[in-house]
Order: sequence, then structure tokens, then C-alpha cells
Amino acid sequence: MSPREISDEEEFQGALARLIREAEVTGDDVEGGWACRDASDSEWGIEIYEVNLD
Repeated sequence: MSPREISDEEEFQGALARLIREAEVTGDDVEGGWACRDASDSEWGIEIYEVNLD
């Protein structure tokens, strides 16, 4: 997968939403927490959980 150019928060949220939808369609469990290291060796903690907006 090649990296996409993200230039603002709206594009970031859109890319994240697409990634989550793709994972759900393929049956992957998207809920949970992960450690992620980027190309500059910064480490990020990522947590995804479902929210009820009602």
C-alpha cells in the first residue's frame, strides 16, 4: 500500500473512515488498541472503539 498525501484534518478523517470500512467489509475486527511507529520513528498509540451517537 502506498502512502497517501494527507493535507488537513478532513482528509485524515476521510482516510481513516475508508480504512475502517474496508476492514469491516473484509471481516476484520477494527476494535482495539495498537502501537504504531511512523517513518520518523515517532511512536503513536491508536485505540478504536465503537460509539453510539444517539
